[in-house]
Amino acid sequence: VWPDETRVYLGKSGGTHRHSLPLPSPYKANRQDSIKPHHLENCKSHLIQKYNAVTCEAWYETDDVLTIEAYAELRKGNSPIIATIDKDAYQTVGVDILNWNVEPLAVHRIPALGEIYQDKAQWKGEGLKFLCFQAIAGDNTDTYCGYDLSKVKTGPTKLAKLFNETATEAECLRALIR
Repeated sequence: VWPDETRVYLGKSGGTHRHSLPLPSPYKANRQDSIKPHHLENCKSHLIQKYNAVTCEAWYETDDVLTIEAYAELRKGNSPIIATIDKDAYQTVGVDILNWNVEPLAVHRIPALGEIYQDKAQWKGEGLKFLCFQAIAGDNTDTYCGYDLSKVKTGPTKLAKLFNETATEAECLRALIR
């Protein structure tokens, strides 16, 4: 994409504030710390030396920082492109995403409202609909579900249908708080 500037962000070992939340299932409890790539620390060192990579503070995860930085660049009138395979980036409305695992390689602008769909056994989407969907349905990779502490349970299929039927941002947000 031949950017004018490249920024690289690295996750911090040891977790974020989300790991200390009093949830019924600990945040990202399904991940084993012992299963890390053998050369992970060498790769991080290389990225720091070559690209001045920044390690994210303990409060934020890397995808949070990417989103915050992208919106800051939009406010300046710039055209940020997030290069990631993290599906949460597809909630970053109005920002371009480059997913290098998709063929053909292309930059994709995240639409305001977006959609939700099922890809094999995983729920994916983009835009405000996907953000609202994940706020309630959660994300299996995080072992967190927005209704864990609620007596009202709603499955992902029903939620996807609910949000996909909305036609405006206002309708989508009303469906979220219903």
